[in-house]
Amino acid sequence: MCRYCPQTLLINEYGRHSDAGVMTFNTFKTCLDKIPKDVRIDFSGMAEPWLNKDCTKMLLYAHEQGFKHIAVFTTCMGMTEKDLRSIWHIPFDVFYLHLADKDRNSKIEVTNQYLKLLELINKTNIKNKKYMTMGKLHPKLKKTFSSIVEEVKMISRAGNLETTPTINKFGPIKCCWPEGLKHNGLLPNGDVLLCSMDYGMTRVIGNLLTNNYDDLFRGKAFKQIQRLLDDPNKGDLICRHCEYATENR
Repeated sequence: MCRYCPQTLLINEYGRHSDAGVMTFNTFKTCLDKIPKDVRIDFSGMAEPWLNKDCTKMLLYAHEQGFKHIAVFTTCMGMTEKDLRSIWHIPFDVFYLHLADKDRNSKIEVTNQYLKLLELINKTNIKNKKYMTMGKLHPKLKKTFSSIVEEVKMISRAGNLETTPTINKFGPIKCCWPEGLKHNGLLPNGDVLLCSMDYGMTRVIGNLLTNNYDDLFRGKAFKQIQRLLDDPNKGDLICRHCEYATENR
């Protein structure tokens, strides 16, 4: 329920589609087994990964199955030292830590346990480790992290965050993520969203419990998205309100 994520929108919309509130390991395994090994698997998205008790088990499974690219974006909430020691050998594409900020934009409790875990992470040789905070760094973290943290501003989450001005982009556009339209989000019930900015679930492109991976990009939902990127007159699309969309010349 941090200030920079429109969780209420997601909770209300997802609740209309499913009562599967937490992804099970079996659901994760079934979906992951359908995904090509060169697709990057991000443990992030619309919630804190380690608030799922099976997060470490899922992450280790992805690594053991030979996925070439694995990334983590975490606040460390729910993570234990045991979790950390179990995964720090994995060659992450990026291991991005979202640190506590002084204005509590993130609802991270700066406890002794939290500080001890951060100290351990900072001392380890986790590959491609990075730090960021939403706003100004929390005072208790300045001594260790002030020189290595990136302080960023809140974005609109593709127009979904009411406290941030909505932007509009016209004409042909494209996603500037390296994966483009394949930077998708997997929900606990197997639904696949266009991306992790779609908190309102406006563009569900399929379900990995019932579809194959390639089917996601052959269906009507995905083809409509491609048309809407080229022509704004054919309907609204969250990409037109997203900071990560650029002109497609």
